[in-house]
Formats: sequence, structure tokens, C-alpha cells
Amino acid sequence: MAELSIANVINVTLVPTVAGLAEFNTANIMLLSTDQPLDATFSEDEYRAYKMASEVASDFGVSSLTYKMSLAIFSQSPNILSNSGTLYIGRLGATESQVEAFNRLQSKVLFCGFMTTDTIANDLAAIEEGSSSSIEEATLSSVINAENNKIHFVVSNNTVDIDGIFTDIKNLGFRKTRCLYYGVSEEKAKIAMAAAASRGMSTVFEGSLTTQTMNLKTLVGVEPDSTMTQTLLGKCETAGVDCYVSFEGVPSYYSTGANGFFDEVFNELWFVNAIQVAGFNALKQTNTKIPQTENGMDILKSYYNGVCVRAVNNNFVAPGEWTLPDTFGNPDLFKMNIRNLGYYIYSQPVAQQAKADREARKAPLVQIAIKTAGAVHFANILINVNL
Repeated sequence: MAELSIANVINVTLVPTVAGLAEFNTANIMLLSTDQPLDATFSEDEYRAYKMASEVASDFGVSSLTYKMSLAIFSQSPNILSNSGTLYIGRLGATESQVEAFNRLQSKVLFCGFMTTDTIANDLAAIEEGSSSSIEEATLSSVINAENNKIHFVVSNNTVDIDGIFTDIKNLGFRKTRCLYYGVSEEKAKIAMAAAASRGMSTVFEGSLTTQTMNLKTLVGVEPDSTMTQTLLGKCETAGVDCYVSFEGVPSYYSTGANGFFDEVFNELWFVNAIQVAGFNALKQTNTKIPQTENGMDILKSYYNGVCVRAVNNNFVAPGEWTLPDTFGNPDLFKMNIRNLGYYIYSQPVAQQAKADREARKAPLVQIAIKTAGAVHFANILINVNL
């Protein structure tokens, strides 16, 4: 008797899992080097990836600033390796500006932090506001702050820069340019900057209660700034400049907030990227489609909700009271969600969407409000004594 396939009755098709986009690693640092490498094959238009300082020593030598900064990066506890980060080193071309080098390197590899071994004078000159609107001629800090989801690290050992260019950075609202003052020497200032960047960018956002503040943290291998005075500290606070000091013999990174605290900027950078990737993956991983209906918007918002839940878990976001006058959606539901969850997600009703947007297959506007957990940096104590 002939055997017939049961496919005549039941036909099964296996639908493969669609891979989504991985999130941008916030622990990756790009170090733009002006040092001449020992390896002649390390061309000017190349970059290399490093997971340990000894690898950098092989390429640049132990006396190079590139190596000393990489050693500071990998010596911190925790450091960028804690979140599977990588140190990328690229070279500054002989006729290349920092902006041109940045644009070239960011087109080749994903990194979050950017710093250089270039002279402090050149670093700060690259920040000064330019007159051209051309992206090729725009200043480095303008490019990073306006158009890129990255953090720019700069340092100075000259007190004039605190009231000068660092104050200008604050006044321009360049929050993604993180300024550090360290007065001992230019080389040691660069090393302190590298150490601070690695320590600050070590956050594992997938973890529980892992977000951190840099304030009062210790930098391994960095001595407190012996030039720091109370007057200079006050100037740093006004300009939003961080420093590394000794509080009665205890080495401590001092994080100021006039230009935003580092963890505020860094955590927001992660959150924006994670939301963007979540939205992309919602569209990418749906085998059929997300319909332009309220049910479809619920699917899309569920992906955004997952990021918000992670933000609560890692302690970037926390339940609290909304203290701003502006709300959206249902005001009572808005405040209840912020109070109980720490976040609120709202989408414009599909029925209210403009016809042109619907025909263009755009999702209705989604709005997200979050209440950040913040961090305690200072405390006042009142003691009552009964004699």
C-alpha cells in the first residue's frame, strides 16, 4: 500500500526568528592618538581595537601618552570591560582636523566616548565656536553635541580655561562635552581624564541597581590634584567642571553640576539609544506587520515599556512626584504612573492622526515621561542637644 504524506492534511511551515539590532555599547571609547606608532603598518586611516594595555604598548611603546592613557582606562575598577567595552585607537592624520578624524572614525566603528592625546591647546581650540555652518568645518564640540549620541571628554591644567572656554561650554549648553580640570601637568591631566572616562562609562545598564554617580569615586593610579584650592574648587563648581581632589586625605572625584552631572548625560544617552533600538526591533522582528491601530500601537509601546522597566531596574528611573507643570495624555493617569512606576507612555489616538501621516505609514506620536532617581551628593545635618 502506498504511504501518503500527512502534509495532505496538516502542512507545517517553520517561521524563523528574525534577529534584531543590538544596542549601542555605551562602554566603547575612541582615543584619537597623535603618537607615532611603533608598528609601521598602523596607517593613518586605520583604527584598532584593544582589550588590554599591553596590546597598546606593543603598538605605541610604554613611554607614549597613548599607552599611559590606555593603562589608566584598563586600571580602573570597574572599567569599560565591565560592560564588555572596547578601547579603540585611531590616528590623527598629518593634515587632518579633529573634526575630520572624528567623522572618519565614527563612520567605521561605534563608540560612545571620544578623547584625544592631542595637546590641550588643540583640544580646546577644537571646541571654540566656529563661524562656518559646514559640517566639515564645524567645531568638534558642536558636531558631537548637536548631531551625535556621544560624549566628548576634555581636560585642562590651566586655570584660565575654567573661567574661559569651560565656562563658554556651559553657556553654550554643550552637556555632552565633559570638562575636567587637573592642574599638575598636561600629561597627568590627560591620564586623569582617561581614568575618569573609563570609571564613569563602566555602567552595566542590563543589571539591577547598577547606575552610578562619579562623585567621590577613587581613580586608580591617579594622585589628587595638588594645585587645587578652595577658590579654584568654587570656580569649577560655577563652570560645571569636574576635578580630582583630596578631602582631608581621601582621594575623591568631585562632580559638579552646572553643566549637568556626568551620570545624567550618560544615562540619558543610553536611554535614548535603547528606545530607538527598541522601536526598530519592534518593526524588524514582526513577521507580519504592526497595524496602524490602537492594538498595533500597544505592540510598539510594549517595546518602549521594556526599556523603561530596565531603566527602573538599573536605578536610572524611580517612582516619584512629577514637579514640572507640563503633562500629556490623561493628567491623572500621567501623575499616577510617575508616582507608582516612575514613567508614563502615551500615544496620540490613531483616530486623531493626520491623514498624510497615516498614508505615509507613520506611527502616531509616542510620548514618554520619566522621573530620574538622581543621586545624593551633599547632606546637611542638624543636631539638637539637650543638656
